Amino acid sequence: VARDAVPDLLTKFDAKYVHLRLSAAEAAARIDPAQAPKAVEVIVALLKEKKHRSSMVRSYGLVALRNIGPDAKGALPALGEFLKDDGPFHFDVAAAMLAVDPD
Repeated sequence: VARDAVPDLLTKFDAKYVHLRLSAAEAAARIDPAQAPKAVEVIVALLKEKKHRSSMVRSYGLVALRNIGPDAKGALPALGEFLKDDGPFHFDVAAAMLAVDPD
């Protein structure tokens, strides 16, 4: 039944509201792992926006990547860069990296 929602979730990847984009991307990737690469692109793009560097959007996006887990490996290069910036969420970045690639 949840898979039936995936096409609608995909249409939200470019929604005006950031939290809707994040939620739709996470849900689509968790319901259908084949959608993970595009979902991760959406989340990483939001995380890279300077205006979100110190906002809860970054925290929520990192939690979304943790929840997606190993299917979010495409985010690892960006996560490595986030550890170097002056944002306040270094612990969350590290936790996301461990969830995505525990090895």
